[in-house]
Amino acid sequence: MLEVADALCKTHLRQKIYAYINGIKQVPDIIKIIPLEQSLLEEGWGIYHQYSDQDWGLTNCISFVVIRLEGITEALTYDRHFQQAGFTKFNVVNIFISEKN
Repeated sequence: MLEVADALCKTHLRQKIYAYINGIKQVPDIIKIIPLEQSLLEEGWGIYHQYSDQDWGLTNCISFVVIRLEGITEALTYDRHFQQAGFTKFNVVNIFISEKN
């Protein structure tokens, strides 16, 4: 949520993004929202430091921690960093192509 709201913070998008995120918050049985706690921040910061040869942002590093804690191996993303971190990357285009076949 944080990254989406930050990326789409332009004033002409704010109301739509606000509604979108509030919609996500209304379906906790489908989408799990994990609050950023100090322990996640510290673990993410550790990955940020450990992999200083990569250009991974802190948000991604925290996401890697959460994904591993949740036992997830695939990430729906266009961001190559998730693949570099060892996750299987797939994107929306791949999903639509698979559904048509």
